[in-house]
Amino acid sequence: MILENNKKAVAAILKIVAPRIIGRPASGWKRQQAFFSDKPCEMYAVVPGGDAYPGREAFYFTWEVRVREIESRQHLYSLSLADIIDYRELEKIFAAHPLVRE
Repeated sequence: MILENNKKAVAAILKIVAPRIIGRPASGWKRQQAFFSDKPCEMYAVVPGGDAYPGREAFYFTWEVRVREIESRQHLYSLSLADIIDYRELEKIFAAHPLVRE
């Protein structure tokens, strides 16, 4: 659960990053976790890190991007937000929307 003090900043960050990610094509092949699909896949969700551990939403490297098959809508794997958007840009976005860490 996201910390109450961070809800507005998280919403603002999602408003910036989600449109750039949601619906983008993604690979169905993820070797490290052994997820394979020969069907078209897409990025379908951006999940702030604080969902599992309150306060971690303050760190962009804890945010994840979920990938699924388009046809079956089956979740395949997750990536770090920093795998999609350069960390330098994420640092600027997060600095513009300060988050509490505890």
